[in-house]
Amino acid sequence: MTHSLSNTVGDAPTGAAEPDYRQQMICPLCGGTAHNRYHAHPGYSAAATYDIYHCADCVTAFADPMRGETGLYDCIYSNYRRIPGYLRYAHYAQAVRSSKDPLSYLAGMEGAYWSVAKTLERYGDDRSINILEIGSGSGYLTYAIAKRDFTITGLDVSSEAVSTAKRLYGDHYACADLFEYSRTHRAQYDLVIMTEVIEHVDAPRAFLAAAEQLLKPGGRILVTTPDRGAFPAHAVWQTEYPPVHYWWFTARSFAELAEQLNLSLSFVDITGAPGSMPVNPDHVGDGLQPDRAVVFLDRGRLNPALRRQVRAQRLYYALHRIGLVSLVRRAKQAKAATPRAAVSAGRPYCLCAVFTKRRDASAG
Repeated sequence: MTHSLSNTVGDAPTGAAEPDYRQQMICPLCGGTAHNRYHAHPGYSAAATYDIYHCADCVTAFADPMRGETGLYDCIYSNYRRIPGYLRYAHYAQAVRSSKDPLSYLAGMEGAYWSVAKTLERYGDDRSINILEIGSGSGYLTYAIAKRDFTITGLDVSSEAVSTAKRLYGDHYACADLFEYSRTHRAQYDLVIMTEVIEHVDAPRAFLAAAEQLLKPGGRILVTTPDRGAFPAHAVWQTEYPPVHYWWFTARSFAELAEQLNLSLSFVDITGAPGSMPVNPDHVGDGLQPDRAVVFLDRGRLNPALRRQVRAQRLYYALHRIGLVSLVRRAKQAKAATPRAAVSAGRPYCLCAVFTKRRDASAG
């Protein structure tokens, strides 16, 4: 395999003396051998770079070091309406307030939320179940589920996020660290929801184990995350840059976690779901080089190169509000029904897994 940049593994690493540079390391997820696929990969801001490793055993990609940048999330929350990866959350937070059925609205926007709605269908008309959303952020998904008359708590470590959610949607939220919360709320929940959270944490096994402690026997954890398995195997890192995302998981990653934690595992197939985004192989390129701009420049200054992408997203949501997006989507779905399109269409970006606590497991 040929690489065109000098800082990809296979060529000389950048810098004359970098003692932490390693060609391979032990995978922190499964203990297998992980190979350095890209040395000094750009980070979310220009302040730091990261090595990208791919595990040959569990097919997981991860960044090293797993160390955040001081003040990064303060910069993100101060600018989230101007960052492509976060702008949609601001739109959802506003849109659900005017929707008669907020969960149906969200399910039509993204496969992750469609999988939540699909999982809730398992419970039928039973509204006695107790639900926890971990990483509830601005609170719109918790609110949408509560509007279906489910009992749900949104949990977030950010006091600012919880305060905003309570102001917008009511008293459905708690501010706490998951590990502390799991010690005081053991075996209290039938369903725990984590949408686009697990890729942000440095220790996913411990994080998932803490969530499992919250479950009653037979309880479920729904996890959604960007799916590395939807991309060509050689793709290096086509997800948010570290340290916003430390991990790029596959179905095999989750199978490894389920085995380690003695949990049953199933997947929600979102192929063809409204709002699900299939990967177009023609848009992936060679997958070997970073294909995104860094978000922040020096001292937290937002990269002006993002403005065009932000304008395009704002236009998309404006068109969605007046119904034009749904017309385009139906036309694309009709086109996708042809044999040629079916061959070229990729898997959805989103991986949706359900971990189930065995009924014979200890309640802790």
